[in-house]
Amino acid sequence: DARDAALRVLRDKTGIEVPYLEQLATFSGMERDPRGWSVSIAFYALVAIEVIEKAGHPDVMLTAVDRKAKLPFDHRGIIDTAVARLRSKSQYSSLPCHLVGETFTLPQLQRVYEALMGESLNKVSFRRKIAEMDVLEPLAGQFEEAGAHRPAQLYRLKAEWREQLMLLERGL
Repeated sequence: DARDAALRVLRDKTGIEVPYLEQLATFSGMERDPRGWSVSIAFYALVAIEVIEKAGHPDVMLTAVDRKAKLPFDHRGIIDTAVARLRSKSQYSSLPCHLVGETFTLPQLQRVYEALMGESLNKVSFRRKIAEMDVLEPLAGQFEEAGAHRPAQLYRLKAEWREQLMLLERGL
């Protein structure tokens, strides 16, 4: 199926195995490609930066989505659609949890949510919503020792949420 093909292409071209992949949209039309009518099924994968770095593929690089690089055909529109989808889903789901890494602190997770949503979030409200989602588990006795502040508890996604999203009734 299309999802399996997308996973295979991603793995073959980047060396990355992704835990979460979702179909974005189907793009088609005569105007997409000067050679004529074409169709593309676009997917997006949620991959922590450490996974990309660990893959070490020479042709894989990260670039800011708002950078106006010249892209072929209608690829800028596809990227814009993906960014809009990620921003929207970040408001009512656990999607950002898949981007923060295997283990993380709550402040690190909040920064990922804020980056995706493009706005600052109230710390207390954010932590309450994350607790309501019940998708995280603290790693017993494991803390991040950085800076002059109290060590921060490390968390990870619960096993049952590593390949799917938790949806909230109300947004963050």
